[in-house]
Amino acid sequence: MSSLKKHLPGIAVAFLFIFYLYYQVQVQQYYGLFQKGDTFFHVSRVYEIRYAFLYHELPNWLNYHSYFGLGQAVNGMYPDLMLWPLVLVTLPLPLMKQIIAIRVVILALTCLVTYLSLVKRKYQSNLAIFAAVIYTLSGYSLYQATTEIQLGTGIIYIFSFPLFFALVDLFKRKKIDRYLVLRLGLLFTIIVSSHLLSAVILAFIVALILLYHWLIDRDFNWAVLANLALSGITSAVLSMPVLYRYFYLSRSGLAKPYGQGMITADTVQKMVSDIDWSTRTTFSAISLVLLAICLFFGKKSEKMVKLLLLELMLALLCTNFFPWNLIDKIPMLNNFQYTPWRFGIWLSIIPIILYLTTFANPLKVSSKLPFKFLLLLALMTPLISGQAIKSLNEDPVKRICITQSFMDSSQGNVETVNDEFHNYLLIRDYAPIESSVKDGSNRVTKLTSNLAFHPFIANSKKQQAKVWREPVNNGVKIHVQADLKGRSFRLPLYKYRTVRYSVKVNGQEVEAQKDKQGYMQVATKQSLHKGDVITVNSYNPATYPVIVVISLLLFVGCCAVLWCHEGKVKNRLDLKI
Repeated sequence: MSSLKKHLPGIAVAFLFIFYLYYQVQVQQYYGLFQKGDTFFHVSRVYEIRYAFLYHELPNWLNYHSYFGLGQAVNGMYPDLMLWPLVLVTLPLPLMKQIIAIRVVILALTCLVTYLSLVKRKYQSNLAIFAAVIYTLSGYSLYQATTEIQLGTGIIYIFSFPLFFALVDLFKRKKIDRYLVLRLGLLFTIIVSSHLLSAVILAFIVALILLYHWLIDRDFNWAVLANLALSGITSAVLSMPVLYRYFYLSRSGLAKPYGQGMITADTVQKMVSDIDWSTRTTFSAISLVLLAICLFFGKKSEKMVKLLLLELMLALLCTNFFPWNLIDKIPMLNNFQYTPWRFGIWLSIIPIILYLTTFANPLKVSSKLPFKFLLLLALMTPLISGQAIKSLNEDPVKRICITQSFMDSSQGNVETVNDEFHNYLLIRDYAPIESSVKDGSNRVTKLTSNLAFHPFIANSKKQQAKVWREPVNNGVKIHVQADLKGRSFRLPLYKYRTVRYSVKVNGQEVEAQKDKQGYMQVATKQSLHKGDVITVNSYNPATYPVIVVISLLLFVGCCAVLWCHEGKVKNRLDLKI
C-alpha cells in the first residue's frame, strides 16, 4: 500500500497525460487540420509515402501525387526514413486520421523516451514523469503537435533528452568509449534521417561548446574529438540511404533552397512578445517559470552557471545580437534561414534539467516545496494544454482546412484556382536549377506556376494544349485535351539529369530530354491529338533498396549491441548493490 501511495502522484500525472492525448484526437477530428506554415508540405510527404506503402513499394524519389504533380524531388532530397515506421503503423487509417495519429504517437513517444532517459540517469520515477509531461506538453513539442505540423523535427524531439545526456557524457570522457560512440552514432542517424539541416544545427552548437572549452576553460580533450569523429563516421554509414539520395540527385543541378545566404534573426523584444505556452521560436512560459525559480531560490553552483550559459547561448543564437552576417555565406551554415526556427526549439530542455539538478536533494522528499511545485506544474500542464488546443482551433480567423478531398484536388491532377494560397504552397525547393528563380526568395517562376495550376503541353512554336494529370504508381499519365501539331513537346514536369525515366505516348516509347528551362521535353513521330495519353514513369536506382536493407540491418544490429551492453551494466550495478 505504501508503494502505491508513493507512486500515486506519478500515476495521476500519467493519467492526465493520457486523457490529454485522447482529448487532442477528439478536438482535431472535430475541427480538422488547418493550414499553417509547413503543414501542407509535411502532410504532402505523408500522402506520398502512404501511397507507396499501399503498393508495397519504397517511396519514389520524385513526387507525382503531391506538390502539384510536377515530379519534384522532395521525396529524394528530404530525409524521411524515420517517418516510414510512423506511416506504416498508421497505414490502415484514412489520411487525415493518420496524420492526427502520427502527431499523437510523436507526443506519446516524446513523453515515454524522456521519462526513460531521466530514470536511467537515476532520477526518481515520479520526478521523471512530472518532467516528461511538462516537457512534452509545452514549448516546441506541443507547438508541432497542435499548431504547425513539422514531422522531421518532431521525431528528433522525441530523442532530445537522450541526445542531451549523450553529449554531456561526450565532454566527460577522457578516452575513446565505443559504446558512447555507438549511442551518439545512432542518435545522429535519427537526426540525419529525419531532418538533415538539424544535423548541421547540432554540429554548429557542439562546435561552439568545443570552442568554449578550448578558449575559456583551456580544456583541450582529444577524446572528445575522437569520440565525436567516430560517431560521425558511424552515423554516415547508418545514414547511407539519405546521403546516397542527396548526392545522387544533387548531381542533377538543383535550385538553391529558399533563404540560402539570407540568414535572419529576431530582436529581443520580438522574442519576449512571442512567449507563450507552446512556442517554436522563443521561450515557453513554463521554461521561464522554472528558470526564474532556479535563479532566485536555487543554490548557485558551477553546474548551474554552465547550464545557464548554454541556455543563454541558444537564446543569443535566436537573436540579431549574433553576427550572422559573418557566416551567412558559408556553405551549409547559410541555409539556416530564420535562426529562431533552428535554435528556439531547444530552449525547453535546459530549464527542466536545471530545476532537477538545482533542487536535487529537496526533490527527493515528497513533502518539500520543490517536489510539490513540480507536481502542481505537471498536473496543470495537461489542463492548460487542453485549453490551448481548444482555443487554437476555435480561433475565428478564416483558415484553410486540409482534408482528403483538398489533397486530391490540390496536387495537379485537376486544374486549381491560382490564388494566393496555392502560390504560397508551391515551393521552389529541390527543383532543377534551370527552372528556378535566381534569388533566394520563396517563390517560383511564372512558367512553373502556370504548369502547376493550369497544366499544358507546348510545342516548339509555343503553341499550347491543355492537359489533365492522373498520378499513377511511380509516375503520371498526362491526358491531352486538344490537338497539337509538332514533333517536340514540353511537358508540365521537371526533368532531372540523373534520374532514369520511361516516357510513352499511347504505349509507344519516346525519347525524353531536359529543355533549357529544366522541364521534360519529348520527341514524337507525329503530332499529338485530343485523347492521347503520355505516360511518364521514373525509377529509383536498383542499388537503393539494397542500401536501405543494409542500413536497416546495421541500425538494428547496433541497437541490439547497445541494448545488450546496457543490460550487462545494469546487472553489474545490481550485483554491487
